[in-house]
Amino acid sequence: MDTFEIISKIYEMRDESIAQGITSRDAMVFAEQNVAENYHISYNSLRKLIGN
Repeated sequence: MDTFEIISKIYEMRDESIAQGITSRDAMVFAEQNVAENYHISYNSLRKLIGN
């Protein structure tokens, strides 16, 4: 999985969570944590990649 696929997956999951009524910030944290866990990527590395 390359960088753009990772970012795309994070934002896709974030948008799905927002559609379910979760706040934008909570949805972003949820998506980052979920992708980090599912793809075995360090959460801190993901945060740096996204720029948070």
